[in-house]
Amino acid sequence: MQLSIKRIMLTQWPFDKPHYLILNLAMGGGFGGQVDMACLPATLEIESIKVYQ
Repeated sequence: MQLSIKRIMLTQWPFDKPHYLILNLAMGGGFGGQVDMACLPATLEIESIKVYQ
C-alpha cells in the first residue's frame, strides 16, 4: 500500500512543472470603493520579484 501511494505522489508532484506568476492591478470593488477615472490609465511597475526555493 505504501509503495503505490509513493508512486502516485511522485507522478503527481507539481513542483517539477513550469509555474507562472500572475500580477494584477485590481481597482475598485466592495473593498476599494469607487475608482477615480482621473487616475486612469494606470501602470503597474514591478521592480523585483523574489522566489525562494
